[in-house]
Amino acid sequence: MPIFSYGDIIYTPGLSAALKGQLHRCFKSAVRFVYGLRRRDTTAAVRDNILGVDLPSNQRLRICCFMRQAYHGSLPEYIQQHVQRGQLERARCFIIPRHTTSSGKSVLVYGATCWNGLPIEAKTKTTLFSFKSCVKQLV
Repeated sequence: MPIFSYGDIIYTPGLSAALKGQLHRCFKSAVRFVYGLRRRDTTAAVRDNILGVDLPSNQRLRICCFMRQAYHGSLPEYIQQHVQRGQLERARCFIIPRHTTSSGKSVLVYGATCWNGLPIEAKTKTTLFSFKSCVKQLV
């Protein structure tokens, strides 16, 4: 799974629906190969067992975790410089960067939108594990 999901938080927001569907089919094929399932066998139970949620929800969860790191300032400086926190500390939001249609699909714009959509209870979780557990229930 680590090789399959390498770099997905950076590239997934910019993919078209057709490419996301192709990525989903590729993941299901990989699951079939690893678990020895036949072509028409369902992979839903195994996929949810591997990730805990389906593939698009897992990608949103990983993007929210990435933005949590950005909020707490634990990303490298070259990424951190492109992220702006909102002025209200109690809201814990990001300012969504100005963007064009093409750059609107970047991880910083999509991630800020996902982060701002989370309830304050999820944003205030102190540990990454409790944050992931809370976001998994929401996603």
